[in-house]
Amino acid sequence: MASGLPVIAADTPVNREILGNEGPTACALFFPVGDAKALRRLIEMLIHAPIVRAEMGRYGLKRSAQFSWERCAQEVMAILREVAR
Repeated sequence: MASGLPVIAADTPVNREILGNEGPTACALFFPVGDAKALRRLIEMLIHAPIVRAEMGRYGLKRSAQFSWERCAQEVMAILREVAR
């Protein structure tokens, strides 16, 4: 995602949280956990859809800009401070 590439991920809560939901500005496509046929269909679709790949890549760059190690560290420290009270 941070490299400007489309993402195909298993449809799990954590992947939905990080990658966002599907829609017109999606950077990821989701397949049911353990469904190899669905994964294959999504890979094949992206192989034959260069415009979709490019759009998803652009959206992925925007989405990944919302995350940083600095922000992660700040959020962890805030939790630790709260627990220490």
